[in-house]
Amino acid sequence: MPSSSGCADYDLGVTQGASASRKPTNVALLAVGRFGALLVIIVIAGLLLGLGIGYPLSKVQLNVRSAESLDQVALAGQFDPALALVQQGDLPGNFTESPDNLAPFGLLGSSVCGDTPVVSAPLGEKLQKAFTTGADGQVVVSEVQRVRRPLDANNYVRDLARAFDNCTGGTFYRGTGADRVAVHIKPGQPNPPVSDYVSYTLVPDKSGKTQEFVVFQVGDVIVSAQFIGPTRPPVKLLDKVQLSILARTAPAVFGTTKGVNGVRPLPVEVTTTTVLPPTSSIPPPTTTIAKKKRAATTVAPATAPPPTAVPGQ
Repeated sequence: MPSSSGCADYDLGVTQGASASRKPTNVALLAVGRFGALLVIIVIAGLLLGLGIGYPLSKVQLNVRSAESLDQVALAGQFDPALALVQQGDLPGNFTESPDNLAPFGLLGSSVCGDTPVVSAPLGEKLQKAFTTGADGQVVVSEVQRVRRPLDANNYVRDLARAFDNCTGGTFYRGTGADRVAVHIKPGQPNPPVSDYVSYTLVPDKSGKTQEFVVFQVGDVIVSAQFIGPTRPPVKLLDKVQLSILARTAPAVFGTTKGVNGVRPLPVEVTTTTVLPPTSSIPPPTTTIAKKKRAATTVAPATAPPPTAVPGQ
């Protein structure tokens, strides 16, 4: 007969075995619970972080404009090429027109890294004008060349961009011997106003003048505006120049008189109301038509007697 101590040991063994078998289940549930809580915390933190960053960014107004694709065929021959030259009012007040011949500083037709983009089928002489600040050594050179077709202008802009892009290492050299200077090609004006456009900044590694230029197409005209000075010009200087030129040559897109969507122009409505009173003078033709009707009724009895005379024979 088993002793009471043996029964106690048996009961103890059963109890310990049952509690041991429940421990893995409790540990697994606890781990799942902790993982779920951690996942919820991560999701909430991500949402808060996204809102915290996204809200300030949504309030930032980026000063970026999209380039306009001009209808070059429609613009061909629609303006005087002289309007594409830089005007005195396009520049700050310290610039004055220069009487000097600055043709050697012209960009159109010049060589780039051993390549010379050609202006095909030019019509007339190239127009050129220059402005300077005098002692400050700042110069703006403006060039305009009309060509036979818009395609010729477009090909030149593309060839010029390709010539600069093909410069090995973005560098070319000027001068010879001791005067040989390396010139580095840097980005030009930001935010091009039109799609057919190229702009670069040329910076010498030694003492010398920095050049920044923009070249673009308007119809059958190639437009070039170039700044030459000791340092790069302010962005707004050439930006105002190019936008002013475009306002004169493509006013439907860049002019200040361009219509606003959703606004009906008042002058058109006024002219239509002034045209209406003359149309109220239509009654006189109706009176003349009435007289013609009376004449027709008086002529009818005169033609009636001949048929009545035939039966009497």
